[in-house]
Amino acid sequence: MPENTPDPADGAATSVTDDEAAAQAAIARRAAADSIPLHELLGLSWDRPNKGDQVATIRMPVRPEAFGFTANLHGGAIATMVDLACALVSAMGTDFDSEAESIVTSDMHIRYLGTPRTAMVYARAEIVRAGKTLIVIGCEVRDENEHLLATADVSMMRVAIRKPVPAAVDPAAVDPATADPAAPTEQPTETPSTRD
Repeated sequence: MPENTPDPADGAATSVTDDEAAAQAAIARRAAADSIPLHELLGLSWDRPNKGDQVATIRMPVRPEAFGFTANLHGGAIATMVDLACALVSAMGTDFDSEAESIVTSDMHIRYLGTPRTAMVYARAEIVRAGKTLIVIGCEVRDENEHLLATADVSMMRVAIRKPVPAAVDPAAVDPATADPAAPTEQPTETPSTRD
């Protein structure tokens, strides 16, 4: 069903189909995924795998922005790198459709085994098994000398993209003289399937 949206050139309404709106939303999600502030802060980088590849690798420099109070890599920085590697291999190693679904982390178990001895570390994620909804991934984090820093077992879940929940009516904006006191007020709820 078409939706009327203003044309920026002349202010007139143009018709946008649901399919076109979904495609535009998918492009916006991909652009946002390439510029996540935490990933930029940690200096995460990668080469995009080809569709069908079962392995993805993320690089992270060993630098103060990623340190904990011990002046070593913070476990959260390592976990962020693992999470990104697993999401990337889930998207590229399956028939994932970014216009119709999203990939979310279902669970993650990390074993921290050592500290880096080089200036760069790598998270290498490989699909163990891909079902219709759940994707199980094994991931290892190593430094440039192949010294093992961490291992992880991760499950990623494919979820359908849903239309945003309409915003609740602001109770302060309702005129109490005309409002129906018996009418229920609806509050939006967040569920695992609606958050990113």
